[in-house]
Amino acid sequence: MKINFLNYLDKKGILFLSETTKEDVLNAMVVRAAELCRIPVDILKEAVWERERKVSTGLGNGLALPHVRLTRFGEPLVVLGISKEGIADYQTTDDTTIDMIVLLIADGRDTDLYLELMKSAILKLKARKNIEAVKQCGDDPVAVINLLRHL
Repeated sequence: MKINFLNYLDKKGILFLSETTKEDVLNAMVVRAAELCRIPVDILKEAVWERERKVSTGLGNGLALPHVRLTRFGEPLVVLGISKEGIADYQTTDDTTIDMIVLLIADGRDTDLYLELMKSAILKLKARKNIEAVKQCGDDPVAVINLLRHL
């Protein structure tokens, strides 16, 4: 079976972001992740920002992929953030604004699954037209998931 990040994304994990800075966006996404996985916010926030301090996860072309591995995390978690306004201060390789953020949290013991999930998200969302199509779904998480499954 091919690994697909969408298998770990629930409609509760989709955020329609009004925040416009990298810090505010990542913090909002971490709060939602903490609600969904019951890991304390401070632990998740520290892990995400520690990773972000090493090198920005802004891939460019409108996509950011913050990702962390935690010991004994269990089932992976994906939180998807969609920004209508864009995040200009995300620090990307191509100096473009970020419109879609895929936060991936996985168990530190399963490197293969972790890498396959990142690959799946990148392949699905690397095309700018796919990100723009998702933004056209409005604030409907079910429509977002259905569209992503068909891209």
